[in-house]
Amino acid sequence: MPGFPDDPTPDRPPRSPGARGREYPEGEAAGGYHLPEVPTEPTDPTHPMERAEEPEEERGGDTPLAAERFRRATPARSKAIPALQTRHRWRLVAGTVLFVMFLGSWADYIEEVTRVYWHLAFWALVGIAAAVTVHRERRNDWEATARWPWAAAALGGSLAAELLIATLGSPIIMVGSVILLALGLFLVLMFG
Repeated sequence: MPGFPDDPTPDRPPRSPGARGREYPEGEAAGGYHLPEVPTEPTDPTHPMERAEEPEEERGGDTPLAAERFRRATPARSKAIPALQTRHRWRLVAGTVLFVMFLGSWADYIEEVTRVYWHLAFWALVGIAAAVTVHRERRNDWEATARWPWAAAALGGSLAAELLIATLGSPIIMVGSVILLALGLFLVLMFG
């Protein structure tokens, strides 16, 4: 081929002009190795590929195949896996803490009426989460859990946010929130 100088080393024969897409002639490889030849006749009559091509009467029509002997009689997913009830309230606690950090950090930059709307939205979200929990308990026949943590989170989160706003102010709450989030991210990465 033009533009391809032939390598004169003995382990690499020169390229033949008629060889398309192959670097070496049929049956030869680099370093004196030979490519495997395709057998024309089956060498092992017990090989499973040769046995699969035999007619059924030669195999013995009464003998079941190995796959048929181990076939399931029932479907694999016939039984539903029950949902597990979690008694941890980490989502409720994390949501309340994030609400307090957010509202406390922005309290000096928003109007008081807007803060009231944020409190109402937080209470609505806590109420929706409580209703979802009650619905899951009834649907899965779980034992009912205590309802007071939901009310405590709604009222306690609002009171904590307003007390922090009145005593510390938004800049200090914002710095404390950043430090608390960085510490939480570090703990999640360490033990998470």
